[in-house]
Amino acid sequence: MDKPTHKELESLLQLPSNRKSPLRVVLDTDFNNEIDDFFALTYLLLPNDHINLEAIYAAPFSFLERLKSLLAANELITSKTENLTDAEQALVDKYKSQIEAIEKLGIEPEDLLKKGSHVALTPKEGMETSYEELVKFMKLFPKKEIPIY
Repeated sequence: MDKPTHKELESLLQLPSNRKSPLRVVLDTDFNNEIDDFFALTYLLLPNDHINLEAIYAAPFSFLERLKSLLAANELITSKTENLTDAEQALVDKYKSQIEAIEKLGIEPEDLLKKGSHVALTPKEGMETSYEELVKFMKLFPKKEIPIY
């Protein structure tokens, strides 16, 4: 594949409203994970002549690995372990403010692992949830026939 010319790159970077033809878009989203995905999809679904949403791909989301690290840091904090290794101290430093914020909400960090907790989903469960929520959301736009994968 040849390297694109400056003119070709420039045409790709134009605002959709400045293009001669609609910008073809495929959205890859971890829908229902954070509010930004709702805004992005809604924007793409608004009537306009500048953007053509051609497909939506449900992406996996999972906080499980980060949650495990947060719980390991919480264990170090609650056990009041002295003489932490540099790696352990770095882990505590990374998650301490998040742990404090969770506790201010009246939630024990361990409770985040309970069944049904959004943050305890595996990547596969996150993908399935994303897909299911996309299907539900798109029912609000019955005239839009956009494939969801």
